[in-house]
Amino acid sequence: MSYFFIINPRSGKEENKKHLSEHVSEIASRKNLVCEIKYTQKPGHAFEIAFEALSSGFKKIIAVGGDGTIREIAACLLGKDAALGVIPMGSGNGFARNVSIPLDIKDALITVFEGKERAVDAGLCNGEIFLCSCGFGVDAVIAEKFNTGVHGRGLLPYFTAGAKALLSYRPKLTRLKMKDGSFRDFFPLLAAVMNGRQYGGGAIVNPDGLIDDGVLEFVSINKMNFFSIAANLPSLFSGNINKKDFACFIPVKNAEIFIGRNSVFHLDGEHFICESGVLNISVLNRALRVITV
Repeated sequence: MSYFFIINPRSGKEENKKHLSEHVSEIASRKNLVCEIKYTQKPGHAFEIAFEALSSGFKKIIAVGGDGTIREIAACLLGKDAALGVIPMGSGNGFARNVSIPLDIKDALITVFEGKERAVDAGLCNGEIFLCSCGFGVDAVIAEKFNTGVHGRGLLPYFTAGAKALLSYRPKLTRLKMKDGSFRDFFPLLAAVMNGRQYGGGAIVNPDGLIDDGVLEFVSINKMNFFSIAANLPSLFSGNINKKDFACFIPVKNAEIFIGRNSVFHLDGEHFICESGVLNISVLNRALRVITV
């Protein structure tokens, strides 16, 4: 059996990556496995390396990094005879949380070598994939601020960026085109199309969501003042947000969403600008094989 590890050197602690390389070498020697390791050098490089690994015959491609690195590699593996393994080293690790991959690095490595394969869905938005979420409310603004700011790694800088964005964010019209051609209008604080249950960091935005059912969920959380946000924040992490009257959930397989020209949106935490103002979204049912517990 052969494994190809793709490591984002910007993710996680340097000490953890050093120990990971040592553990991989030790396990490969003990189990007589073929393991190769390569580091990314630029945005988009993880996709290129994954393509090279597939072309060389590797069937287990391991992403070592955050959700952005995982998304790049997954885009290369969709529909292929190969499985994605994950060693989570990001700030939020949303995908690992959604498919029950251990957040502890040693346990995640054991899962890579001893886990089972599971087929999961992927979302498609304007030609780009997402594994967990496509967001276009305040969550998109937070992603942009976090990605373009100068700060350390981890969740604290993300929550800091979030608090600043919440104080200044003004909800705007978001229109969801329904199956009958009519439109449903929202002025949401948070708005997203979800594949799994949660974002990174443990925020459970879509408590009843399944990542392998062939259905996505449009989620809208109404605008509210800062004090209401603070009072309801615990329900976002406890999995009870769907019991609140300010939250709306609509299952979709294909969706056309109007968010306004040149609006920011994010895919698994990576921000983009939607020049047309229209998000065309669909689901790729069980298109990705993942190694999990």
